[in-house]
Amino acid sequence: MTTYRLIQNVPIEEIVVESENYCFDFVPRSSNGEMIAPFPPILYIEKGRLQPVFGRNQLHRSREKASALASALVLEGPSPGLETVAFSISLKQSLGGFSVVEKSLALRRLHSLSGTEESEILTGLGVPRHGSTIQNMITLADAPVEIKELVHRGELHENTAFEIFRFEKELWPRIALFISNLGAGTKKRNEILSMLGSISRRDGRSVPDILADPEIRSILQRKNIDPPQRAEVLYRHLKDLRYPSIREFRQRFDRKRRAVHLNRPLQLILPENFERWQFKLVVPFSSTEEFQQCVEELRRTAESSAFRDLMDMRF
Repeated sequence: MTTYRLIQNVPIEEIVVESENYCFDFVPRSSNGEMIAPFPPILYIEKGRLQPVFGRNQLHRSREKASALASALVLEGPSPGLETVAFSISLKQSLGGFSVVEKSLALRRLHSLSGTEESEILTGLGVPRHGSTIQNMITLADAPVEIKELVHRGELHENTAFEIFRFEKELWPRIALFISNLGAGTKKRNEILSMLGSISRRDGRSVPDILADPEIRSILQRKNIDPPQRAEVLYRHLKDLRYPSIREFRQRFDRKRRAVHLNRPLQLILPENFERWQFKLVVPFSSTEEFQQCVEELRRTAESSAFRDLMDMRF
């Protein structure tokens, strides 16, 4: 049976505030605006030491003020180890749930105790039972605080953090700061990281060296376009670096396309990355006469040697 007893005026130095044995609250370094629970922190006595179970934010506030904790609930009943962890996870779920970072902290503790990825407690955490996902979550728990704070604030999706973990560990904070400042969605951010990794391996260049390239720095420093546009320009530039043969093909293709001299109202839409040799054509018209003129223009274009040369370029 689990019971609580209220204790008052607890010296903060008697509490192992940063212990993550049973408490999975993540408190960012600047957390002044974070909500304080409307009840005292919950503690657990293990080997004569008071360990947090819930309410780390309040413990931080007391430590910052160098004052005793006004009151705390001491948990009694569960056995040390897995039973207490399970109780703590259930309690936190009922009192507001977990952020992604807090899930990673709980998962790391579970894994250290049971060594199994099939624990029923995973269901309560909502963590997929995939070995790679579990390992990435545990890596997130051990990641530098800068990355955990970005993920906790929602400025960096956990899937993007997982992509960052493919790089050398000493580069993680720098890469996280770079990618979190890009005005792009998660999918595009992940593609950018993947291309950076591929370019780095192929060319034997470090990621910082690639990002220090004058053209990339110029793109990142452009003030005349908004953040999403800047991210798109960077994305296209990295794609050219990653796939130079496609870039060279596109340049030759554009030269031949200009030679076709398709009239301005007709718009030829090119295949994305030339992965499929399939084109689309926009034919604007507002009358039968205009439509007939467009058809005649298309007939002349189709019979031209320049257009045949263009179509014969299939990548």
